[in-house]
Amino acid sequence: MTGVLADGVESGCRLLRTDGETFVLSGNVTQENGTRVTVTGRIAENVMSFCMQGRHFAIESIRPAN
Repeated sequence: MTGVLADGVESGCRLLRTDGETFVLSGNVTQENGTRVTVTGRIAENVMSFCMQGRHFAIESIRPAN
């Protein structure tokens, strides 16, 4: 899936904003906000978090989008 990185409203929360949805990312994200990236992984069901924005996505890989 491809989208743009952003900070969440809570400290330490990283988001991926796609054309239609927002995902809370879990995993190592070192790219800067505003970077368009492609991530692979899976939707993480039944995850509790203080981020309170979007669905949770467990990253397997992340790279700059073409």
